Amino acid sequence: QFFHGFPGFQGFGEPPRGERRTQMSQGSGFVIDREGWILTNRHVVDDADNVWVTTSTGKRYGAKVVGRDARTDVAVLKITPREPLTVLPLGDSGKVEPGEWVMAVGNPFGLGGNSVSVGVVSFKGRPLDLSERGTPIEMIQTDAAINPGNSGGPLIDAEGRVVGINTLIMTQGVAQSSGVGFAVPINAAKAVLPQLKEKGHVTRGWLG
Repeated sequence: QFFHGFPGFQGFGEPPRGERRTQMSQGSGFVIDREGWILTNRHVVDDADNVWVTTSTGKRYGAKVVGRDARTDVAVLKITPREPLTVLPLGDSGKVEPGEWVMAVGNPFGLGGNSVSVGVVSFKGRPLDLSERGTPIEMIQTDAAINPGNSGGPLIDAEGRVVGINTLIMTQGVAQSSGVGFAVPINAAKAVLPQLKEKGHVTRGWLG
């Protein structure tokens, strides 16, 4: 489990820090083109020595972490596919509205398969500082159940388009879904994707 470091919020996918030992961790992701590019959360793959991707058909691939960004908690992976991949179309998170039906897809508790939970967009534009650097991004809040293993999976609208990346939940001390989950808007991921694929990191302008 991954803890963002501020009370009441919890993301999933990264093993706890501490002494060096072999650990396994699970998360989710989704294919964005047929060449094998995959989006997931940064905290799912951070500090990993090896990353493996298992598709819905059961095929397993060694994956390269091409780029990651702390501010948006987005990571880009690359696999070399040996089969046709199912590509999810990316939507426009700017058009998402509260009350709109959405589905959170992923691998909760490592159960396997494309597990689906359904809910609505509860709030749009919830500012959360994922990197703890004073640079929050406006997250999508949803009541679709998000649990350990869901991090990095897609939040999909009623037309099958990805509008967010499932990232964390508000727990209030209880390590389970409480109906207050958050997803990184897909527009934020699309904005950093070219730099992550080309350079592996994001260069941003700043003042001061």
